[in-house]
Amino acid sequence: MNRKRAWMVAVLLAGLFGLLWMSPSAAGMALLATDLPNHIFLPLVRKDCPGNCYYVSSSTGNDANSGRDPSQAFKTLAKVNSLALGAGDRVLFQCGDVWRGEMLMVTQSGQAGNPILFSTYPEKCANQPVIDGTQPVSGWTVHTGNIYVSDLGAGANATRFRNLSGANTGINQLFRDGQRLTMGRWPNLDADDGGYATVDAQPSATSLTDAQLPGNLAGGTVHLKVIRWSMVNRDITAKNGTTLTLNQPVSCYNGTCAGWGYFINNHLNTLDQDGEWYYDKNTRRVYLYSTSGNPGTRVEASLALKPDDRNWGLITLGVDLDDPVHDVVIDNLAVRGSWLNGIASPTNLHPDENRSITLSNNHIFDVDDTAIDLWSWVWGAADGVDGWRGGNNITIQNNLIEGANHFGIHTPSRQTVITGNTIRNIALIANLNESGMGCGKEGGEGQCTECGAGLRIYTDKASRSGYGFTIQNNRFERTGYNGIQTFGSQSEISGNVFVETCYSKGDCGAINTYGNDSLDNSNVHDIQILNNLILNTIGNTDGTASNFRTLFGFGIYLDHYSRNITVRGNTVAYSTATGILYQDASGVIENNISFQNGTSGDQFCQVALISSQSTNFSGNLLLSNTATSLNLCIAEAGNLSAADYNRYYHTSMDNFQVVVNNTNYNLAG
Repeated sequence: MNRKRAWMVAVLLAGLFGLLWMSPSAAGMALLATDLPNHIFLPLVRKDCPGNCYYVSSSTGNDANSGRDPSQAFKTLAKVNSLALGAGDRVLFQCGDVWRGEMLMVTQSGQAGNPILFSTYPEKCANQPVIDGTQPVSGWTVHTGNIYVSDLGAGANATRFRNLSGANTGINQLFRDGQRLTMGRWPNLDADDGGYATVDAQPSATSLTDAQLPGNLAGGTVHLKVIRWSMVNRDITAKNGTTLTLNQPVSCYNGTCAGWGYFINNHLNTLDQDGEWYYDKNTRRVYLYSTSGNPGTRVEASLALKPDDRNWGLITLGVDLDDPVHDVVIDNLAVRGSWLNGIASPTNLHPDENRSITLSNNHIFDVDDTAIDLWSWVWGAADGVDGWRGGNNITIQNNLIEGANHFGIHTPSRQTVITGNTIRNIALIANLNESGMGCGKEGGEGQCTECGAGLRIYTDKASRSGYGFTIQNNRFERTGYNGIQTFGSQSEISGNVFVETCYSKGDCGAINTYGNDSLDNSNVHDIQILNNLILNTIGNTDGTASNFRTLFGFGIYLDHYSRNITVRGNTVAYSTATGILYQDASGVIENNISFQNGTSGDQFCQVALISSQSTNFSGNLLLSNTATSLNLCIAEAGNLSAADYNRYYHTSMDNFQVVVNNTNYNLAG
């Protein structure tokens, strides 16, 4: 080694060992101070008007105006939805204005290089126009004690909250002074075990018993952990003493739900703390526990804008059951408080998927489902392949996404660029309402095992969905489940920062791949994971049975037949479980730094290969400083085909450098 290189290595190691003895949070902040990408405003399209320019203002507009000048602005989204738009047209919303109780329906298309643009005037304003899914709630009176009640069918409320019949009616979120409130729940969030009660026994598939149950909670909703990575929802049809009867059967991982955790919300009898609330669908009354007196005009509620359970957003791209759209840009808008999604494609499209869609510089926050949900079943497909699609040639750039309860971004799209976004506070337990983390109540849980991810890339038909992603320079902070989870192929995940992923569930990672069938036939293959910074993967296990209590968060988690995955140049630190795990996976592990992972206290590794084969393990730097934190762990010697130029450091154990089939070796061995 020449002197210059020796000096550089010495400096690197000194810095890393300095971080090693910091607390995880201190080390995280030290790295974040220099390495986090910034949220940068990058306008993608000029705001001049190659076609027609239309102006919209909720404060000064009138739908009888021409809309062609700011002084002649339209007023409502309904008017915008009625426009015949074409290539090059611009629809510009006045900065600082708010549109409540309306949806922007994008049903027409531009042309390649000449899209339809929905954006703002003035250009690049910081006080973005808001499409708001809430309405003010007024008319509060005392119900009893500190509980106040408002009738949504009376007074001014009656004109704001339509009495829709069907699924997803009424309200499902409440805000006070702009802050989202926690739905009333038992136990409270500040109770033991993160606010979970424990099931004593399960007498039948549709019943649970708990000696600690309070009074009558029939009609409420149970949210039950059934394994580290899944929470299911059930309605309570009856309560008899210490037994709850559920609307549908439920099963937990080890054959009984005894010992697993749950909480109950969606019931008046759970209100006992300031800010807790409940909505009675039958009487259309909303109740709020307020220690500061009558709420007055301080409260808003998210209301259902459609009477069905189809896939709507406050901005919806395409015509449900009909035409897709293409060459459309949504830029610099705020979308807030949706009862369902922020921006979405509809449930069904025909005969093709959306394409050439750009979502840039938007702020999407406090939605009860998913911030960006591009998820449509294409029927009668022109290419002969019906199935779930998310669109083709999609760009999601420089958006701020926060506070969604099910997913940050959910899509089975292809040839998609996701760059420069901040995705944070997804699926936090404190924010969950009746729908929980998104699992439904009728059994057949399906995708709910993945609910809570910052970005979920789904694959239906592998030739039409879930491949060709470029995911660069995004920030994922506090996601309930995986930061990124992909079921697809031929993608690059690079230059991203992950902090406190797996915040609400366990057995997950900052980056997770999950394949199918076999290593040779898996849909998950040829993925590059490059130069990412991963800190403090938590792997939350609140509410789990006693034998699942160890915190279980992985940095990079390649699982279940993930083929030809390259992991290069990443820094992974302070995961509660293993830093980099190849499990039934294959690929290359090069030039990574993995240090002080395995912070839960159980035995974990900086890098582990289980039933996997890494074709090259080289140039990696592994550091551990506890007796339970190992460096390189290999299930069988054949899992590793080559290992060169790696550096292993353990501050207290010489023989925990490499572990093969549970046998510890020092480097000489």
